[in-house]
Amino acid sequence: MKVCSYYHLMAKHSGKFITITEGGNKVVQHEIYDLINQTWLFIPSNDIEWYFIISKGTGKCLTYTSSGLSMLNIDGNDSQKWGLEDLKDGFFLILNKGHGCLDVCGERKSNNVEVITYSPHRGDNQRWKLLAA
Repeated sequence: MKVCSYYHLMAKHSGKFITITEGGNKVVQHEIYDLINQTWLFIPSNDIEWYFIISKGTGKCLTYTSSGLSMLNIDGNDSQKWGLEDLKDGFFLILNKGHGCLDVCGERKSNNVEVITYSPHRGDNQRWKLLAA
């Protein structure tokens, strides 16, 4: 993976993309419709193999919180660090440092389904294709 590159993140099970809703306060899956809120910059952190994932639309960092995923300013905490596990089929698990991996809630396929963190089980709703933006 190239560092400091923009990507669209597509879920294998639905073919939909991680999207920031209007207002920048919710992380969902949605078909392509608003590229700026569906484009993500991966910036390496100081920890080897971990990245900050920044929304092009909000300029904020994808962050695990106890109430779900949020978009916050980068503060360098582990809750903002994400790693990639190559599943060798063109898809990746996107792992939070200590808090599971990105998962489309309930394996649902419709628009506006929340993206959460969940224990890795490597189902298709946890498999993400990184498409260069």
